[in-house]
Amino acid sequence: MIVSFFNPISFPTFWNTYFSLSLSSNVLLVLCLYSIDAKVEKGNIVLHTDQWHFVDKFCFDTHGLGNLTWTAWSPDPSHLSLLFYDDQSDSWPTVYKHRNSLSCEQKVSMAKGNRSIVNGMEHNQEFKDVRRPHFWYVVISNCGGASKVEFEYKFQFSNGGGAWDHQFSFDQQGLPGMYLFFWLVFIIITAVHARGAFVLFQEKAYHPIVKLLSITILLEFFSLLFLFIHYASYAKDGIGASGLKGLGELIDMAAQLSFIILLLLISKGWSITNMQLTGQRILLCVTSVLFILYIVLFTWENVTHNPATTFYVYESVPGILLLVVRGLVLLFFLWNLRLTFLEENHPEKRKFYLVFGGVYSMWFFMLIFIVMIAAAFGAYSYWRMKVVTGMYLCVNTLGFSLMAFLFWPSRAQQYFQINKPDLLLPSGKHSSFSSNSPYDTL
Repeated sequence: MIVSFFNPISFPTFWNTYFSLSLSSNVLLVLCLYSIDAKVEKGNIVLHTDQWHFVDKFCFDTHGLGNLTWTAWSPDPSHLSLLFYDDQSDSWPTVYKHRNSLSCEQKVSMAKGNRSIVNGMEHNQEFKDVRRPHFWYVVISNCGGASKVEFEYKFQFSNGGGAWDHQFSFDQQGLPGMYLFFWLVFIIITAVHARGAFVLFQEKAYHPIVKLLSITILLEFFSLLFLFIHYASYAKDGIGASGLKGLGELIDMAAQLSFIILLLLISKGWSITNMQLTGQRILLCVTSVLFILYIVLFTWENVTHNPATTFYVYESVPGILLLVVRGLVLLFFLWNLRLTFLEENHPEKRKFYLVFGGVYSMWFFMLIFIVMIAAAFGAYSYWRMKVVTGMYLCVNTLGFSLMAFLFWPSRAQQYFQINKPDLLLPSGKHSSFSSNSPYDTL
């Protein structure tokens, strides 16, 4: 079932399509960069009597004067107030935790800033944090007002810093450069792998397992490209390309899933020790669970994510569940690898399994480790997103590039039986020593 998914395709057609998509994406990048300054948040809400409504948060840095400019409209603004809370323990954490038990007036009295609303007038609020960056939370309240009041607003947040920093909350500063760097690295990885895959294709050795690696690398390439377009556009207009951001995140999840499938296939010795893929139902169940969790995680992040309480995706319940399942998949990976290692007779390939298992066990575990490191930051939550994103991209880049290195044509045939049949040993076990017979397609 799994093998049949990777039907042979025309290699030149495949890569011509890839380069066409790449060219189109670069054109799209240029168009996005020349779009319409500050993080921009617009919206319409309806407030009932004594309602207290969270609007947005922003982390102001210590390098310059932070600023919030806003314009608001309401048919009855007399009882409306724009409130500001910071991330110190006596402010937002306490108020939000007890928001259901505190009265509207009590919540207003605990605010560290209170501004009234004047229709159509542009308001300005400055923030200067000199000791450390602080998250500031913006809330609109309707204490004692009409039973139903409409409120329309436009907020523009900004930080100090250069052109690629001042639009961003401190916890996201540096992301455009980060995604640009790793995208450029993946251009090299993709080009090198394309060359190796073309050689294998010419030698009629473009095995399904190599195709899966090609798909994974392409997915990650386009994920990084789309995310870079979003953040580069965001640096320009404070809005970005949210559709491309969601698409980039979804493609990244697909790349993660396809890479995990690739690792599990190798751990079972497919194309190395065994030419028959066993345990397909278990493998399908494992990947199905991962697929469902990734979809739930994506839906949570883009639909039900509550920015008032979470800073990044792995603080959520779906994110934690995904980490737990990833740990279980690591155990499944090691179990398969142990069985395959015991089955293999060739010393070089047994050595390969040891090195492969050690390296990619670390790849599985690193995401869990990264989240643990981020959790250790505690009060320094403004570093979490940057640290997690940077380490995540580093681990993926190293893991994918090492796999591309292993599948380089001159090296792949030392370990992988991708173009010649196995020899049946006297013991009845299979080895991947090459023969002069042509390899039958799977």
